[in-house]
Amino acid sequence: MGLWFNVDLSWLLLFTGLGLLSFFIYIFKRKFLFLLVGVFLLAMSMGAWWAEVRTDKLNSLYGKELSKEIEFEARVVSEKETRAKYSRYVVEVGDDRVLLSADKGAIYKYGDVLTITGTLEIPSEIDDFDYQGYLAKDDIYYQVRFPQIGLKEDSPEKLINFAYNTKTKIRKRITRNFSEKEAIFLKSIILGDKGLIGEEFRSKLSRSGTSHIVAISGLHLSVFAIFIFGGLLSAGLWRKHASVVTIIFLILFAIFIGFKASLVRAVFMASLMLISLILGKIFQGEKVLVYAAFLMLVFNPLLLRYDVGFQMSFLAVLGIFLLKPIFDHILGKKLKLPQILSDILTVTISAQIFTLPIIVYNFGTFSLVAPVVNFFVLLILPFVLGLGFLWALLAAFINPYFLALILGPLLRGILNFIYWTGSFKWSAIEITDNISLFLFIIYYAFLALVIILWKRYYKKHLTPLALWQVWQYEKDTI
Repeated sequence: MGLWFNVDLSWLLLFTGLGLLSFFIYIFKRKFLFLLVGVFLLAMSMGAWWAEVRTDKLNSLYGKELSKEIEFEARVVSEKETRAKYSRYVVEVGDDRVLLSADKGAIYKYGDVLTITGTLEIPSEIDDFDYQGYLAKDDIYYQVRFPQIGLKEDSPEKLINFAYNTKTKIRKRITRNFSEKEAIFLKSIILGDKGLIGEEFRSKLSRSGTSHIVAISGLHLSVFAIFIFGGLLSAGLWRKHASVVTIIFLILFAIFIGFKASLVRAVFMASLMLISLILGKIFQGEKVLVYAAFLMLVFNPLLLRYDVGFQMSFLAVLGIFLLKPIFDHILGKKLKLPQILSDILTVTISAQIFTLPIIVYNFGTFSLVAPVVNFFVLLILPFVLGLGFLWALLAAFINPYFLALILGPLLRGILNFIYWTGSFKWSAIEITDNISLFLFIIYYAFLALVIILWKRYYKKHLTPLALWQVWQYEKDTI
């Protein structure tokens, strides 16, 4: 609540007092309703207070303009992010982080100390997009565009730069072995490089409802996990040992790619799923999802408002957990599809329904063909990802051109299908009017009512196969 409104201290004290009062009443009356109300009020008040604390610096800079010529020393704390015409780095000056835009050919390493002379600015709104808040979620409050840059001190961070240099080697080999469109697509789905995606392809992804496939998240991580877990089992490791090693590889993969909100969520859930396998416990997806969201928001509450990827990732997975059993029951009787095809269809529809308001609000596009397009794309994408990860692993050492002969046609097939389905005038509806908060509430209240009625009359649970499918599909923003 504190992320959207300025909450007065008196209201926080009132909510806290009422929450504590509800707890005391519960102690004496033992009515579950009072416990529920108490937890809700205390969570609201503590969440609003923490959000106010974390947004204090952002609120102090909102609406202000700054254009100051300055010379300073800064340390590079990010990997190079290459865009179509320039490159970007995040640099650290004391306790502040600054977004540095430089020439496309600029090459600096993590840990390099730079001397920067240029104009320090506060980011401003871009076409109704809250760019200032978007950067603030990563603790970035200032920017410097195309300054004079000098290298003062070389980086001592050998291990991190080894990982980044390996990614650079893989990128170069992808560029040499594939066409431009195929290379950009492959880099986005296995390395998380989305900066080179052009407006035309971005539009086709949005209109076909497939934007999530170029954002590394649950689907990509599941293929990587299966690749590692299956390989370890084939090598003779016991299931428990393979699970532990797979968790380590998942964490290393997140470090290698970068800690995006959707990827962190997927790693958290996948790790707990493997831990439950080790301990012989039942994996309770909804609870794990809530725990993951809670922990991430404790560390960074700005994700809730300013990270569309966080919103869509959690809503998509929540939709799969809550709506998939309903569609399994309905479609299972009407369509006699094989289990794998049925799972792909119901997962796609469930995620689409739960993320629809967020998609329309942020992108102004409602794809009419998304369920059909995703159904066919998700049939082939896991194979593409598996080959892509294998190709990237080999490309760190050799040039696996023989795999490119197989991977290239598959990439072309997906790209041509996305361009074709996204080119029809009727493939999507453009919505220019902003969705009101009231419509959001009505939409999700209706979904909640449907889910409650369903659970009341049909006590169904997700099958193990569907649980595995949960983190094989989700939405993210590009």
